Amino acid sequence: MLNSLTPSSGSGLLAVGATGNMVEAIVVKFDLSGNILWKKLPGDKLYLVVGPKSGGGFLAGGSSADGKAALVHLDNNGNLIARNTYMAGSCAQFMELPDGTMVIGASTGSPAENFLFKTDASGQYTTESSFIRNRNRELRFGDFSLNQIPSSTLFFDNSRSAFSHIPSDMASTIFSHSLWVGAKDTSGFLKVSASDYREPQSDFRLGHMNSIVSDFNRLWAVSKQQIQSLRLDFLDNGVLDEMPPYDLLTWPARGNVHFRFNPDFTRVSTKLDSLPAPFVDANSDGIYNVYDGDYPVMKGDQMLWWVYNDQTEHELSFSFPLGLDLAVSLYAFDCDESEVVAQSLFADYQLINRSSHQYVDTYVGFHTDLDLGCFEDDYVGSLPEEHTYYVYNQDEVDGVIGDTCSFGTSFGSSIPVQSVTFLNQSLDHMLYFHDHEPGTNPPSQDP
Repeated sequence: MLNSLTPSSGSGLLAVGATGNMVEAIVVKFDLSGNILWKKLPGDKLYLVVGPKSGGGFLAGGSSADGKAALVHLDNNGNLIARNTYMAGSCAQFMELPDGTMVIGASTGSPAENFLFKTDASGQYTTESSFIRNRNRELRFGDFSLNQIPSSTLFFDNSRSAFSHIPSDMASTIFSHSLWVGAKDTSGFLKVSASDYREPQSDFRLGHMNSIVSDFNRLWAVSKQQIQSLRLDFLDNGVLDEMPPYDLLTWPARGNVHFRFNPDFTRVSTKLDSLPAPFVDANSDGIYNVYDGDYPVMKGDQMLWWVYNDQTEHELSFSFPLGLDLAVSLYAFDCDESEVVAQSLFADYQLINRSSHQYVDTYVGFHTDLDLGCFEDDYVGSLPEEHTYYVYNQDEVDGVIGDTCSFGTSFGSSIPVQSVTFLNQSLDHMLYFHDHEPGTNPPSQDP
């Protein structure tokens, strides 16, 4: 199987791929009539891409024999000059810059996580901090770490909570948090959109209603410091002298021509004039371009942003779509002056009715699974006057017998407080659900 083709020196074509049994990488040179001139097996597992190398020869990217992302330098006869390997996975794209350094796109794992990283001119990177993970993104605040995936559900990564309390051996306080919305149209017909833990089973899909799902299978992460640095760079002489951060460059705002490739290295096919992310339009041309001084509208000091919609088959509620776009801003403040603010995570939901229906009797709520370390001894309560609900422990030690827990990590005797508060809406109703325990009424168990 041949995966990539490029013109060879002189006349002819160079192709790379893998042998028929897909266990050994192959390099093949053809003449312009398609006749094979030679074949080489440089000793790797698979090559996906090939291109010329400045100074002579070729670069091929793929997987090494031991399953690592590999970039190899071959001479014009397919002989190996140098090999560099990185993390487990495959090199899927590369670009050589004028100074000889490389930008490499690689993927690893299942489901795939995709990375961009930069190397020196010899193809080596010095630290793993050079990686940019551009699907799942991390946000740190106070004593907490969050690794959010693009989803209609916060904090849950399809197997466990990714909302971790750092000092307590990575125990979590929230397992998942997802939006529910229900409304009647003017004819009285009820529609509901909701999600809980299960992905891809959901009433939602990624992207806005007029987008391709794969184009929004990622999060964008921006920081106040990045934007300040960008503004100072641009305002100095009207030109960006430094390379802008990847998320500011690819911010999915109207007309952004730099939003061209997805994390899996496929091309973006959503119409650029429909990109929905908010931005400051420095030159008032209606188009986002970071090189014109434009920058994202953000909240807090660090923020994650993504978008999803409910125009899809409703696999959980079995209802009909409302026709909603939902944009999420998840942000935090680096605030040493206030411990409460520093330990708080803020979530802003923008709901836009894209349908032709007007809705009445509309209710928006959240399904929150509050797991305070060991979930087996948790209780929930509410403070209606503060528009708040919260989780607390059964006793002074987190665990069923002492600090033991059959599932999850216990906080022991150092138990934090976790609450959810509405800052600009009232908390009008609250329901709680029992775990699936013997003797509990089935309708009161997990929905």
